[in-house]
Amino acid sequence: MNKDGKISEADRQALEEVRQNGTQIAVCTGRVMTASISILDQLNLNGPQIFFDGALVCDPRNNSEVYSRLISSRTIKMAAEAALQKGILLDLFSNNQYFVMEESWRSKIRRDFFGITVSVEDFKTIWQKEKIIKGGIVVASAEEDRKAREFIAQFEDRLSFSWTVTPAYPDCHFINIIDIGVSKGKALEALTAYLKISTEEVVAIGDGENDVSLLSTAGFSVAMRNAPPKLISVADHVTDDVEQSGVSQAIRRFLL
Repeated sequence: MNKDGKISEADRQALEEVRQNGTQIAVCTGRVMTASISILDQLNLNGPQIFFDGALVCDPRNNSEVYSRLISSRTIKMAAEAALQKGILLDLFSNNQYFVMEESWRSKIRRDFFGITVSVEDFKTIWQKEKIIKGGIVVASAEEDRKAREFIAQFEDRLSFSWTVTPAYPDCHFINIIDIGVSKGKALEALTAYLKISTEEVVAIGDGENDVSLLSTAGFSVAMRNAPPKLISVADHVTDDVEQSGVSQAIRRFLL
């Protein structure tokens, strides 16, 4: 998806040709399931997909779960208390809901760009009521960056953190928070086991730091040119960036 939140016609057409050839296509995203349905519709995708940075593998069409890893209620309680103490605007997600302590500019981004409905909840008690699968912090200033890094240091033995950006908001860093040990790579292993194929039969394309485990697990990996150096270093091939329909170029070179 480009800076306008659109999928180019070239990318969409290339993916459709692959799908018509009988190849299974899955999105593997840090996004929540509800924010991904419109993308799946645009690409005519069915079957299990990977959401929440690898914490959930699920077919959203029939809500059948292949794999999931929740964050423990005790850890959510501790994280919410720390966020309140440090003045961090922490986001929390269940499988199909998005929770905030209060409305802010970052909940507006999630609503307007990602299409997620916002629920304001008391974070002092949310751990008692909701099953949380992912957390999130949005950083757009040096002070927010400092607070986020302090939070990460406090919970690095309990939670996994990945930093990512979206072309539509180049000045913001989105920090995805999931249970320790969860990754897109682990989710890919669960998905391929379910599909009864080897990870060696998978081509993965990514552009974020949270895609490192995905590209490292797949049999063949492609990084977008707009990806960070850490991801490019583990890729087998680098294609053009999202604004030049790099996905289409990679698909036509290696799959068509």
